[in-house]
Amino acid sequence: MSRAYQIEVREAFEVQARGRDRVESRLQLLQLLPAERLGDLLGQELAQDGFQEREGVWEKTIVDEDRGQVTLTIDPKCGIVTVDAHVEKSGKFIATRHDVVWDNPEESRRREAQLRELAKHDAEGEKAAQADLAKKLAATLLEESLPAIRDLVHKLTHRVTVRALREKAEAMGRVQSIEEDPASRKLTIVLEI
Repeated sequence: MSRAYQIEVREAFEVQARGRDRVESRLQLLQLLPAERLGDLLGQELAQDGFQEREGVWEKTIVDEDRGQVTLTIDPKCGIVTVDAHVEKSGKFIATRHDVVWDNPEESRRREAQLRELAKHDAEGEKAAQADLAKKLAATLLEESLPAIRDLVHKLTHRVTVRALREKAEAMGRVQSIEEDPASRKLTIVLEI
């Protein structure tokens, strides 16, 4: 008489998923000075805001331990602004499969191997699901970061424009007075020509 045995296969897998989303735009600076000088002014302002220069571009990375990181890159030569959101997710996944087999050692080994393959297939499905989730989280992180980044870029371009206007005014004549109202972003320069 044959007996039935229950086979259970448990496989533990490390699941690592990365998601990335990116947006690119162009910085809008008034061409009040030669492009090279505007780039220098922009670089000085970026350094004051905590950006680091790497190979001619300026970068600032904001890390949120729970959600990921956002990297803001500005190329002062061409005015390209890039915002990259990166999310990494990792964890363990345990796939469990079981079946009943009759008292046949060869059949038991064959069925156990099939169950292991099914468990690996389950793990691949989990990896794909985690990768999709990481991509969605990166898109959400990017979307939520954009208002603060837009505000930072607007303030940056305003400061560069004010400095360029001052230099332009000094090149045109003797500056008698400069009045700036930060609230309204109004700048009044009185020159003696």
